[in-house]
Amino acid sequence: MEFTINPVWAWPWIALLAAGLLYLSYWTYRPSTRGRKVLLALRWAATALVVLVLLRPSLAFTRQQNQAASLVVVADKSKSMLLRDMWDDQSRWEALGRLMKESDAALSKLGEQVRLRTFSFGGRLGDSLDLDKPPDGNQTAVGAALQEVLQRTAGDRLAAVVLLSDGANTTGPSPTVVARQFASYKVPIHRSEEHTSELQSQFRI
Repeated sequence: MEFTINPVWAWPWIALLAAGLLYLSYWTYRPSTRGRKVLLALRWAATALVVLVLLRPSLAFTRQQNQAASLVVVADKSKSMLLRDMWDDQSRWEALGRLMKESDAALSKLGEQVRLRTFSFGGRLGDSLDLDKPPDGNQTAVGAALQEVLQRTAGDRLAAVVLLSDGANTTGPSPTVVARQFASYKVPIHRSEEHTSELQSQFRI
């Protein structure tokens, strides 16, 4: 709560006006009788209201509401994720699904501190990450996906973006250019290419 005063005129002028009105009221309605005393009291009350209006007081109430930060996970769902070049002869998509399942506990714990949002992308950004459906994207639009993440999370307080992709941007704007937009908002992008062994480390931020 904050109380402020923003007077219409300078303080000396308001004080002079108030004194003049009080003196004029007293001189006009000298309290010689009970009726004059009542009139004088009413005039002084009106003068007080005029001074109050000229002072323009205001009382502001503020309420602080903490907004949970959002952690965004964006996974590549293009057909190149079907390549089998991961450990145990897994495809990149299978390795991603395995990693997500192994990270369930860590992600649940992380969800107590931040809001977790997941997206998938190929030629465009999908609404969610569905690991039960195989990749079907004919393109890998990393830059366009990140750009749409910015649009969809407008108003959110982004903590970071985790990008899980095989690394090849085949269409749309350059990921480097879009990454500069995230940098201007001080939002880091943690990137891991599915054909490396660094994928799991991204969930330890």
